[in-house]
Amino acid sequence: MWVSWMSYSDFLEDNLQSLELSWSRTQKRFRWIDQATQEESLCYEADGLFHLKGTDNVLGRLHTEGELEVDSSEIAHIWYPWYEVKVPSDAVEIPMGNRTRICFNRAKECWRVRDEDGSKIVYFAKDLEGLFNLDWKDHVGHLFHVGKVYGLGTAPEDPNFEKAVFEKVILVAPKPMECDW
Repeated sequence: MWVSWMSYSDFLEDNLQSLELSWSRTQKRFRWIDQATQEESLCYEADGLFHLKGTDNVLGRLHTEGELEVDSSEIAHIWYPWYEVKVPSDAVEIPMGNRTRICFNRAKECWRVRDEDGSKIVYFAKDLEGLFNLDWKDHVGHLFHVGKVYGLGTAPEDPNFEKAVFEKVILVAPKPMECDW
């Protein structure tokens, strides 16, 4: 049975895994590797919330933390307790729609960050971190974040940041609705 990350976060702490996330170009699926056991899990779809600790820009991998479960349909669910991401005061909010598409740009060894719903403007990031609200169902090497996006370390002349290269992009998941059940 799948439990949403909102209600699951109360009893999660002991089960957190350090996970490496990448796209398998040969198997056409996302690959999660548990860093403690080196166990590999493949999935066709994924959703949930995870702590994004950073990136490997040579191999195109995300360093994440959360509790991962891949069901028999190869759908991954990942949970992490919601927390308020500390956004540095010199970070700029990048104007985005409801969904931000993120994928690895192998040629440039950086991450492409694209407004999927609104302007379709593309940005680039040398590093990613924060609380990733994952909604991935496109069956290719794109991850979708639902939430706010901030950039650090650039001063683009274009007020829309078109093709700006940020030293770091910080992802901020929205606060879950609080229920009193």
